[in-house]
Amino acid sequence: MLQTITKSLSVLALQVQQLLTRGDALATTSDVVSRMVVPTAGTLLMHCLQQQGWTLLLDLVTIVEERLVDLWAWCTEDVVHERERDCEEQAYCARLLDLEERDTAPLERMVASQEWQASMAAWALGTTEEDHSVLDSILALVASMLVAT
Repeated sequence: MLQTITKSLSVLALQVQQLLTRGDALATTSDVVSRMVVPTAGTLLMHCLQQQGWTLLLDLVTIVEERLVDLWAWCTEDVVHERERDCEEQAYCARLLDLEERDTAPLERMVASQEWQASMAAWALGTTEEDHSVLDSILALVASMLVAT
């Protein structure tokens, strides 16, 4: 701000010097002051607007930085929650796999015993069918001999 005021004063001094060196006989101190008030007020207004602009820019930058910090915090929280969910899901899947393995072992033993029983039943039926065919052959021979006599 001090630099702006210094510049304004030096511009004012330069303008006064130009008015006086032009040879204006009618230029009095009040004329010079009346001519110089408007540019000085304009300069000060421009300086105030510039300061307000810098203040607004600083506020905007601060807001953006705060939002960026908030965004990073939210992202970090999301990553932490996602990792926790992944760990919970892995633990759940591991428990489910253990239960599945524990429950499938007896079922596999039951299936194996049923397969053994099925093979034994098939062998017994196979033997019975062979016996039936032998018995049928013997009965057919006996019947043929009986019919002949």
